[in-house]
Amino acid sequence: MSNEKDKNRLFITLQLQPGKRGFHWGILLAPKRESTKSGVQDCHFFHVRYCLSSDFGVKKDNNGEWRYEHYPVNVTRLGEPIVMRVLVAKLPASESLAAQAERVNRVVGGIQIRLGGYRTWAGRGQRDEYGWGWSSRVWVWDALGVLRALGGEFGSIPTVVFAASGAGGGVLERDIKAFAERVKGGAGRVTAGSGGKIAPSGGLGEGSRAALLVHPKYLPQMDVRGWR
Repeated sequence: MSNEKDKNRLFITLQLQPGKRGFHWGILLAPKRESTKSGVQDCHFFHVRYCLSSDFGVKKDNNGEWRYEHYPVNVTRLGEPIVMRVLVAKLPASESLAAQAERVNRVVGGIQIRLGGYRTWAGRGQRDEYGWGWSSRVWVWDALGVLRALGGEFGSIPTVVFAASGAGGGVLERDIKAFAERVKGGAGRVTAGSGGKIAPSGGLGEGSRAALLVHPKYLPQMDVRGWR
């Protein structure tokens, strides 16, 4: 059995979206000890994004389409500034991070890409914070649900009912969003449970490029493993 402290980490990430409300959601697989060198891509990122180009061969809606992506990253240079991350599982260090990334990719990469745009879709009954019926946020919860069903180390991933339902899972989602908003505004400097701090002084601000993360340990974090 691998040491708890040495296990790889599976996170939800929330990033700024310049010019838009809310956050972009993704899934990050990271080693226990992340590199401080921005050129070292020692993590793996999984997400969907809404593209205006029609070159990707996925389902279209209005003038754009959703695309699933998986690629290696350094968490300090994850595209738009990352606001916070949420620990949902720890995976054994006895299996390589690359092998775990491939396993996660096979599972979540097979999730159906649904129609987005400005409409709701059957089974949700509400729009997300952007007025869309499907988004990166919805994909993350769908993806985590599929991973949780695998059991084992993924069994700690929380079950989430969407916030609009008012049920238990909704409370968790609201807590995550509220914490991210506090960090974005500069009031959430101390992480939930880890004692770390975010590097920039003041809030991140909408689209701020000055808020580059200088070390992974400064990234605000919540631990929701096993939340019910």
